[in-house]
Amino acid sequence: MSVVGGRERIEFPEPAGDLLVLRGALAVLIDRLLAHPRRAGRPPRALVLEARLAAEGSFRRPVALREPTGDPRRLRDALQPHLTELPGAVDELALEISALAAHGDRQMALLRPASEVLRERASEAARQ
Repeated sequence: MSVVGGRERIEFPEPAGDLLVLRGALAVLIDRLLAHPRRAGRPPRALVLEARLAAEGSFRRPVALREPTGDPRRLRDALQPHLTELPGAVDELALEISALAAHGDRQMALLRPASEVLRERASEAARQ
């Protein structure tokens, strides 16, 4: 499997199971990935969170984003809930960008916001 926009990993000196430690490591991985040259300024569309477990085995969770983003805060918000799914302490945490958005690629909304529709109708009523 080829890595689309980069892959970063952190190996812990001792098994890490504390959620605060894992969140901190995840923040570092996100910052490293966003600075990765393979990304070429394009925002991630999908990522893969991986962990090598201390008690043998592994964990892999693909995460598709609703909207491509290069905002570290939004990426943390999307990925942190998956840290609670880890079945135990980890020896290594990795993050990979599995899909990148094209430049200017944005998902369009299916419906316009109600406030926008009401504003448009009021403007049309006033015009008539």
